[in-house]
Amino acid sequence: MSAEKPDKGKAASEGSYQFGIGLLERRAITYIIDELDGGRELFDILKDPYIKNRIDPPKLRQLLADPELLEAFRDEIDKARAGLK
Repeated sequence: MSAEKPDKGKAASEGSYQFGIGLLERRAITYIIDELDGGRELFDILKDPYIKNRIDPPKLRQLLADPELLEAFRDEIDKARAGLK
């Protein structure tokens, strides 16, 4: 038997698991940042069905406890927005 690592599929190879999180979590973080930029309070954003349907509470607590992760996503989003101008 081979000791090869299992193939995680196309999503993993395209960077969807950067920082150890999946695509749905990445989209939810993008949503949170966009809503914060729009002036909403974090507490209210976290109650949105969009967030509740994509991130379970333990994973959300983990993500929100990592300021480096959130800053990295903010930088990534800012770069994408700059490219659209």
